[in-house]
Amino acid sequence: MLPDSLAAAPHEESSHARLPTPARTDPVNPAGPSGQRIRMSALKPGTEAGGASLAAIINSAGDAIICTDERGQVTLFNTAAERIFGCTASQMLGKPLDQLLPAASWAQQAAASACCAQPATSQQAMAACRVQGWHANGDALTLEASVGRAIVSGEVVLTTILRDVTDRVTQEARLQLEHDALGRYNRRLLEQERQTGHQLAQALHDDLGQTLAALRLHWEAYNSAQAEQQVRMNSRIAHLVALANRQVRGVLAELRPPLLDELGLAAALDHEIGQYRTPDGKGPGGVEFAFQAIRSAQLLRWPSDIEYTAFMVAREAFINALRHASARKITIILDGDSTRMLLKVQDDGIGLAPGARSGHPGHLGLAGMRERSLAIGALLKVDAPIGHGTMVTLTWEVSTEAHTDEPHLPDR
Repeated sequence: MLPDSLAAAPHEESSHARLPTPARTDPVNPAGPSGQRIRMSALKPGTEAGGASLAAIINSAGDAIICTDERGQVTLFNTAAERIFGCTASQMLGKPLDQLLPAASWAQQAAASACCAQPATSQQAMAACRVQGWHANGDALTLEASVGRAIVSGEVVLTTILRDVTDRVTQEARLQLEHDALGRYNRRLLEQERQTGHQLAQALHDDLGQTLAALRLHWEAYNSAQAEQQVRMNSRIAHLVALANRQVRGVLAELRPPLLDELGLAAALDHEIGQYRTPDGKGPGGVEFAFQAIRSAQLLRWPSDIEYTAFMVAREAFINALRHASARKITIILDGDSTRMLLKVQDDGIGLAPGARSGHPGHLGLAGMRERSLAIGALLKVDAPIGHGTMVTLTWEVSTEAHTDEPHLPDR
């Protein structure tokens, strides 16, 4: 709906916030942006046809266009404004704009618009800014606003153009959260790499290094020893060789579980759980463990990077449940065939604890599990209602592209 002053009188003095003054063109046949001539009918606000045409143009705009008088009362409220704010023009005409835009924000925009009041021959553009508004249902809105001031028939008309960017701002905030989580993950990954290097150096120096040093001393003394001493030394040397072998296998197991390469994912997961079982068959604190591999998945082999990622995700989720969830039972379920994999780790504990979300020394938490999953094109889902346990689900399906030894990357 157009205010009477706009429908009945030509502009005497105006200043718009968004658009600079256009170049002077032929009012009947101006040049278009590509240099072609575009025929336009001249709008005559004083006529009924001109008012209807102007109203149609304003109502076809994708942004909200709202006009107010000097008292801040609404005199024009276009169709886009109805859509954005959830109220009709008839509900807003004559009402203060404070109902939709907070007084502080509106006062700021009105003050800014007064600064750009210039003669009609010297219009200047003003950059848009963001303001907060309210939908009729009470939801907060984030809006990009620009304000123009015009004097029509001696009356001041403030025109506000508003674009709803609520969804965009929400997406930006979500992307920032993901970026921050990725940054934390990278820092934890670097810390884990540092710790792994330190542990590897310690194992090689303190354990394997000492064993090899003792083995060398025994071997150097062996040739000069008496026959009786050599018999005793044979047993000692054999013990040191076996010890060195176990220490090397222990270091390799920390880097990559050997059973994963030798027997596959199902065997590696079953062995991993078994390491935490006490002689009575349960885990620390009486926690019950269960591993269920569907028959077809027990001996099935997936690509090595898929198996490794699934194992690391399952181990991380298992340790989180064991240490943080106060669970009485933890179950790992493995299903799938040559084209897909379904892995679940569920417990009946207290839900996802903060420690599990952020990770703990030597572990990567949920962010790390998600990044590992994305790297192979898998989907990770975590259901963790407070007090009702946690279920971590990893779903992978083979890509339509031929598999290579390169890591699987998610689609962009």
